Amino acid sequence: MNGLGGCPNVGGICIGCTMPGFPDKFMPFMDQPPGSFLSSHAITTYGKAIRALRRFTQASLNKEPDRGRRGS
Repeated sequence: MNGLGGCPNVGGICIGCTMPGFPDKFMPFMDQPPGSFLSSHAITTYGKAIRALRRFTQASLNKEPDRGRRGS
């Protein structure tokens, strides 16, 4: 590539894709990180709780005040 492009040149990390033996020697990059299953389920539960609180706020507190409407 004559020094142009590539992961490090655009701000990424080098995973050794041009090294001999790739990807067999570098498989930890392909494996699921430890704890990712638990954290993804925890953030899903957290997101559901935050969405419920936002709906409550929008329904109860984000109302236009009654500004003396003319009635019958």
